[in-house]
Amino acid sequence: MCQLIRWGIVFLLLIPCAITDIKKRQVNIIWIGICAMVGIILWVVEARFGFHVLLYSLIGVILMGISKLSRGGIGMGDCYLMISIGLIIGWQYTLLILFYALIGTSIIGVIGLIKKKTKEIPFVPYVLIASVIVCFLYQ
Repeated sequence: MCQLIRWGIVFLLLIPCAITDIKKRQVNIIWIGICAMVGIILWVVEARFGFHVLLYSLIGVILMGISKLSRGGIGMGDCYLMISIGLIIGWQYTLLILFYALIGTSIIGVIGLIKKKTKEIPFVPYVLIASVIVCFLYQ
């Protein structure tokens, strides 16, 4: 039951963030922070809080390094989003979500290059789609 609540929080986080990312190419950091805090509170309520919970955000931290190396190719909002998701559902699911989201954006990116339409691709909608896939395939 608690895992269902965690996935619900992830979807509540991703839906408005995906809409904002499509419209404004931004991610609401305040909303991400609130959801991350709720994820941490769930860990505390389950009496499973410890240092290992912070490791669940490792995927997002690695993305931050990639963002710095790629000079902003991946936005910091996307990194914070992945940290928040990791805190809510754990690193294993977050890694799967990132994998599927990167596949989706890569396909669209290649299509954009073929059609010679190079523009920014909002990442959060692909994270949302990947979350739905991971939730239904791996739960």
